Amino acid sequence: MSLADLLAEAMRRPGVTVPPSLSPRRRESGEIVAPDRPPLIAPGATFRSWCEDLGRAGMMVDGHPFSLADRPAMWEVFDQIPNTVEDAYGRTVVVQKGAQVGATVLEQLAALWFAVRFAPCQCLMYLPDRSMASYKSTNRFMPIARSIPRLHQLLTDGKAREGNVLTRVVRSLGSGFLFLWTHGREGGVTLSFPGDFLSLDEVQGITLEQVDRVTERLSASRIRFRLLLSTPLWPELDINAFFLAGDQRQFHSFCECEDGVALTPLFVESALRGRSDFPVKVLDGEWAYFCPTCGAVIEDTQRGRWVPHRPDGAYPSFHLSQVLSPTISPREILEAWGRADTVARRQNFFCRKLGTPFADASQVLATLDILRRCVDPALAWRESGKGCLMGVDQMGSFAVVTIVDRRPDGRMAVAHVELVYDLDPWARLDALLVQFGVTVCVVEQLPSIDSARQFAHRHPGTVWLITSYGDLEEFVVWGDVTVSKSDRKTAEDYRDRWTLRADRFRVLDWAAARLREGYICFPDPTGLIGEIRDQGAIKHGPVLSEVFWLHYSKTGLVLQDPEQAPTDKSVRAAKRLVLKLGLDPHASFSLLAVCLAWFRAYGTTHFLLPGVSDAADRTERVHRDLDRALPGLPSAVAAQLLEQTVVDPGTCGACSAFQEGFCQARGFNVKPSDPGCPDFLAG
Repeated sequence: MSLADLLAEAMRRPGVTVPPSLSPRRRESGEIVAPDRPPLIAPGATFRSWCEDLGRAGMMVDGHPFSLADRPAMWEVFDQIPNTVEDAYGRTVVVQKGAQVGATVLEQLAALWFAVRFAPCQCLMYLPDRSMASYKSTNRFMPIARSIPRLHQLLTDGKAREGNVLTRVVRSLGSGFLFLWTHGREGGVTLSFPGDFLSLDEVQGITLEQVDRVTERLSASRIRFRLLLSTPLWPELDINAFFLAGDQRQFHSFCECEDGVALTPLFVESALRGRSDFPVKVLDGEWAYFCPTCGAVIEDTQRGRWVPHRPDGAYPSFHLSQVLSPTISPREILEAWGRADTVARRQNFFCRKLGTPFADASQVLATLDILRRCVDPALAWRESGKGCLMGVDQMGSFAVVTIVDRRPDGRMAVAHVELVYDLDPWARLDALLVQFGVTVCVVEQLPSIDSARQFAHRHPGTVWLITSYGDLEEFVVWGDVTVSKSDRKTAEDYRDRWTLRADRFRVLDWAAARLREGYICFPDPTGLIGEIRDQGAIKHGPVLSEVFWLHYSKTGLVLQDPEQAPTDKSVRAAKRLVLKLGLDPHASFSLLAVCLAWFRAYGTTHFLLPGVSDAADRTERVHRDLDRALPGLPSAVAAQLLEQTVVDPGTCGACSAFQEGFCQARGFNVKPSDPGCPDFLAG
């Protein structure tokens, strides 16, 4: 045990006095040192200068001498670590990074700085799971501490054993390091530990709710400093959500341009657009970076400055890619892009090389390009209808409605969409059922379960409630088909007969495929104006394009790699995930509900998928003929004429027994677009 430790221990014992000449002194850093011994943190030192001093004194990081000399782009990032409690209080720093760019080293050194400089200080260091937390403590954190003898002595109290792997304690300072994780037992390590310094490493595996929960661990602290760093994964999720909320600093390398050039966004833009105009060219037989604007060759990408692209952001947020790494050449980055021949490899390139989130078109419900191709100029928004289907996602005092009908060519046509803002939206839903002659309506039961059930009881057999989601072998299990033992013992009036269970991923994946085919079609996206509320602001605008299409594009449909998914070891199946990319996509879940209504009306065991392109061509030809014959015809009238004119072979409308919506052969009402039955007679 050191002299300082012996003196500190003696001072804590009752009745023991220490001569003034030997009294230890507590520096601003909080460290107790002997009178003849310099403090671990020199007076006036900043975090960066302290790290550089430790590097010159022999500190090792991952087995290599530490130095920032070859990483000038990191200097400003290191300078974000505060030097006083006042600067630290309530501060957040975010680093959205590529792989192996030195950010985790920054986090570990920052924790050591806080433990000594602001003692007593509890440092909570979170990772996604326990194995990563244990590895980080044993294989990354402690080797750094061992290369700083005085710091290692503080951590071990001069003993040979280093203590608990997940809990490192500096008793003489009252500080500690807790290596925690966010996944696993609910609340087990996110709710129990008060702290002063909070770091979240590799938060791509963490939800925004988990970040909020662990942040509450700082509520009683006098410091409340938060450091988030990770490679990103999905746009507007995990680390990217926090980066976008900050001032979004990009590194501009010096060139002949006044503002320099931000190389990483240029790489991202070229890769996303599938172009080959990367800011790289061959110079003397080797690849080199250059500025596409001025043509200057950039020999060192780290000669430049950080520029905030959103100066009014809530806190400093940095985008740190491998373009700024002294160990990664432009050739390596280009070769990695050349190997990105699958969705998974492209995502790996964007996330780990460029430090940029990525979602492939195949991983979202629909892109805006796909949705624009689904617009049918022959369709018009409707105020009423007959035989329509309705899907509702309700949130108590807010409901999102999608109403569709079936076109003569077999396609699903959106007739009406609406955002219902009301303390009691159910009255409006009642009116819409009557207004559009809805035959099947599917509603999300939660959160207002009582109101939803009352709505279903008012319209028995028409309204169906989604009671749960799960991984099913089918798209949907209907409550009137599968009757439980409990239901059999329950009186008919009290049964939840009009209910269903659905596979959310399967249904939305079906909808995504139908959108790509053009099987689901829309009227003019700017033609329906409605009330839109966003963060307290109320405006009127095109509901379809500004809300519904936005929600579709923010819904992720992902098959998670079996190696990453916590599945049964004997069944290595990919996990199916529906992700909310930056917002809660209520319109997507309304579309899901109307697809379930479609399944109820037209079956789930098989789908009549007509040749959409052929049907669309016929519709377009008839539409042109109508325009020539009756110029200026109102769109609503034209749509009705089209429904009567465009008839698919093999449907009821082409049968000789069909007359004005009635089948004379079998004696019931049918639509012209209904599939023909075994009694079909060609007209």
